[in-house]
Amino acid sequence: AKYIFYHAHHADWFSRSRTSFEKAVALDPEDLNIQVDLGVCLMEGSTFLGTPPMEGIGMLKSVEEKDPDNIKALINLGYFSIRSGQYEKAEERFNQVLAIDEKYAEAYLYLADLHERQKLYEAAIADLENFKSLINDPKKVREVDDYILELSKNI
Repeated sequence: AKYIFYHAHHADWFSRSRTSFEKAVALDPEDLNIQVDLGVCLMEGSTFLGTPPMEGIGMLKSVEEKDPDNIKALINLGYFSIRSGQYEKAEERFNQVLAIDEKYAEAYLYLADLHERQKLYEAAIADLENFKSLINDPKKVREVDDYILELSKNI
């Protein structure tokens, strides 16, 4: 019973989010960031909404076509490529982000995750060092150092 409640609760949340994003897109069809949010909502909520995941990916790709330098779309396309095991595609997207903005720290975190999944631990550590060089939060730096220590045990 708990699972059914949880499932129904999420379905309702995603459904309301989708409606809100769709209204926002209708109000401002030129705002590509809202379209990215809708695409991500459709992807993340596909299980609950009963929508095909490709609908969300389609939205993200259409934003990318209109604006090839849209970092938000590229990051999310890369993230979903990791989730679907399309590692080469994911790496392409994150490198594209860094070509647009070399100081976009999160791209290095995603690359580290990607490289760790591929057991490319040295590359993952290099990604984390790059990430660290771009942030000023001592707590995050400590977390990254711990992560690097864990990864180095695999080398």
